Amino acid sequence: MKALVFFIIMMGLISLLPFSVFSQLFSLDLDDYLSRLADNSCRGIALDSSGCIYVTGYTRSAEFPRRNAFQSRKEGREDAFVAKFSSSGSTLIYSTYLGGGNREKGEGIAVDHFQCPVIVGMTDSSDFPCHNAYQPKLAGRLDAFIARFDSSGSALVYSTYLGGSRDDAAFDIALDGDGNAYLGGETISPDFPTDNSFQSSKGSWEQDVFVAKLTSSGSGIIYSTYLGGKGVDFGGHIALDRDRQIYITGTTWSDDFPTRDCYSPARAGKYDVFVGKLSSSGSSLLYSTYLGGEGIDFGNDITVDQSGAAYIAGFTIGGGFPLLNSFWMHDDEEGDAFISILSPTGSVLLLSACFGTEGIETGLGVVLDSNKNVYLTGTSNNAQFPLRNPFQAEWGGDEDLFLIKLSPGGGNVIYSSYLGGDEYERPYGIAIRSSGNVLIAGCTYSYNFPLKSPIQAAMPGLSAGFISEISYSGSSLLFSTFLGGTSPLTRIIHEN
Repeated sequence: MKALVFFIIMMGLISLLPFSVFSQLFSLDLDDYLSRLADNSCRGIALDSSGCIYVTGYTRSAEFPRRNAFQSRKEGREDAFVAKFSSSGSTLIYSTYLGGGNREKGEGIAVDHFQCPVIVGMTDSSDFPCHNAYQPKLAGRLDAFIARFDSSGSALVYSTYLGGSRDDAAFDIALDGDGNAYLGGETISPDFPTDNSFQSSKGSWEQDVFVAKLTSSGSGIIYSTYLGGKGVDFGGHIALDRDRQIYITGTTWSDDFPTRDCYSPARAGKYDVFVGKLSSSGSSLLYSTYLGGEGIDFGNDITVDQSGAAYIAGFTIGGGFPLLNSFWMHDDEEGDAFISILSPTGSVLLLSACFGTEGIETGLGVVLDSNKNVYLTGTSNNAQFPLRNPFQAEWGGDEDLFLIKLSPGGGNVIYSSYLGGDEYERPYGIAIRSSGNVLIAGCTYSYNFPLKSPIQAAMPGLSAGFISEISYSGSSLLFSTFLGGTSPLTRIIHEN
């Protein structure tokens, strides 16, 4: 009965929802209702040098767990949050809201050498908390934001808007050894702040991705650039190499997306993945390439190894996606996840593998360990996902996340497993310990999501953020917990 009430209320809410500014950006519009209506969601995860766990995301709950908070009260309809856990996950060290009177989403997080977390996301609040800001006022309907907390989580080192007169959002962040912050995201604004840029103006009236580098104080831009063509370009997930060169991936339907020294110079399907590499100055494009088949292909995450090879995770449907040394057969009827590796020059495909079932699989996150083993996470809605040495051998139901570990170079599958309960899961962040243990953060609608030594053992709402740690061998779940609070919608459903 509860499941039926849940479905009816969800469908009714979707039909009544206003056209939010959060749906103005094209990639955000691709989010399904499960993502848009989540009470609580973890969107990014990072580790510090001591192994402590940091997560960011957003919540609609006034009862979200707080401790030693910079902002102890929810200010708007939806606030970002930052939380720090002990290395074992057993202790919540601090947790705080971050937001103004309207809506915020935390999308990405990184931690500097001083154990200070830096988060990025989006806000449409005119009173978003700013401190030592490069841009102290909301410029458009929706701006990106970046905020750095001190090591206690109780004070801001800096916090600033970043945007132009229309809609802008930051989805990913990287930090260099000096504490400079690199942001990736997308913009519709024709006047997005640019400086020392490779591309100083937007490719058309449609949207482009952007990359920006801010000083460690947050008060200045070192460089900022558009990247895009005359069509829609979206995504903006980034990785930073040891020479402070930025790698970026996303999706494009531009025929004139900027390319250079590329593996593929032309768009093959309706939407193609793009992969680009910017110089450390931000003013030069070292390479940029399309990657795709005859249908629709999305680039959802990217990481880079010490040689400069780029690893891209995403989704493909429609046939013809380039395959090389693929480790599994796949079924492209409804869409498959993929992992591709590009050479340091961007001109050679080293590996490209699609994998899936008769259902839908999507690759959402990729990370490497110190031995160059590859870890890939995403979602599957099918009980026949190929498994190897799984810690969860049974499909929970509806849509589970998957985790795959590949040997260096992606040639062999070491393990693959489901993780999920009987409803829906989405993994949004992935991180790796020096030991090779994997941490995943995301959102779940499953009351029976697998838990282990949780700090929050009960589903707090219709959905909850989650944090889970899987052992190096893939054989066991070491830690897993819900994270979130109840919302008015939760109480409506419980009353029914």
